[in-house]
Amino acid sequence: MSHSRLRLGQLDWQDELGFLPEMLDALGYNEVWSNQLGLSVAQIPGNLMYQALIRQTREPGPSNLLGRVFALSYWAPLKAVLPNSLLESLEKAGILRQRDGLHASTVDLVPVGGGYLLSDRAWGPHLGPDSVYPPGLDSLAMCRWTPRWKVESALDLGTGSGIQAVITAAGAARVDAFDINPRALQLAAFSARLNGSSASFQQSDLYSAAAGKKYDLILSNPPWVPTPEKIETYRGGGVSGEMISQRICQGLAEHLNPGGRAALYLEYPRFKGQHLFERVRSWLGPGPWGLALLHRRHYTALEYVAGHTTGHFRPDLDFERWLESYESNGIEGVSASMLFILSSQSDWEMEREGVFPLSDQSQAVDQWLETKQLEVGRFQRQTRLHWPEGPFADHPLD
Repeated sequence: MSHSRLRLGQLDWQDELGFLPEMLDALGYNEVWSNQLGLSVAQIPGNLMYQALIRQTREPGPSNLLGRVFALSYWAPLKAVLPNSLLESLEKAGILRQRDGLHASTVDLVPVGGGYLLSDRAWGPHLGPDSVYPPGLDSLAMCRWTPRWKVESALDLGTGSGIQAVITAAGAARVDAFDINPRALQLAAFSARLNGSSASFQQSDLYSAAAGKKYDLILSNPPWVPTPEKIETYRGGGVSGEMISQRICQGLAEHLNPGGRAALYLEYPRFKGQHLFERVRSWLGPGPWGLALLHRRHYTALEYVAGHTTGHFRPDLDFERWLESYESNGIEGVSASMLFILSSQSDWEMEREGVFPLSDQSQAVDQWLETKQLEVGRFQRQTRLHWPEGPFADHPLD
């Protein structure tokens, strides 16, 4: 199936488009709405999630109508919600379709990080290998956990929808955002302009466009799914899941300024008898380096494979094939975590458990990284741990 044909270059930024974020927020289509909706369906099985979301947005208020169109790939009447001239502009650009007085969006425009991000649809038909990943729990956790460091320069590798670049630009004098996918760059540039961000976007295979450049901060939410097959660019990380993560870490010594920092959101494999820190240090090379892991969730191999193959055409066959691949490669489980790498004056390591953040926790994370006093020991168990109390203990979604 092919992508919708976006014509973003035809948008007239002199009309109401520049005020679209303020309009959507005033109409209640914002992060408060999305968080409340998420909590209302937190315990719903994945195969019934879409039906539950549609039911929970059945009240005909403006926030639900906008949410159905821009987040749930559903047809709804928007003529009484947004100005006709704006609707016509979005139709001309290929963002909206109109039929019998109803509108549907060909892409998602979702509230996140205090702004609105354009991406391919979270719900609806699979689109292909160059799909632009819609902001998910990983994207949200990263933007709410990454400290708002004031820096001169930042680099977002594999920017996707541009979520990290747009948010980081608020505290950085210069933000470069790279992606190998031209479609991602097109959508991310739209999101940056919509949110008044100064981030610049360029096609690049990781660091290839950064030759000779150094940064104070490097961010990435790279593809990390361990998979025995070639899948979408935005999520496939090779048989170990670490194909891209390793390359990013290997380039940090060359592209980080002294005292610089890196923040990566990973779902990394756990191998018996080996910790992620050992692999990361081998990739980084001579230090010293400070390493910190903030965990969101731990999966057994069985849990992780089941979650990633349930929607496949033949889930029974793929489930067995993926599990065989995990077993042959020694993957006992997968941990969803933030990895912080700091160019430091000494080698140090720490990690701790967290829960999915429903609100901004960047200040608490910054304090943790500065004090280095909350080390909890290396994670060994295969199953998820209990959720702790304290500054990282927001209400869990799972």
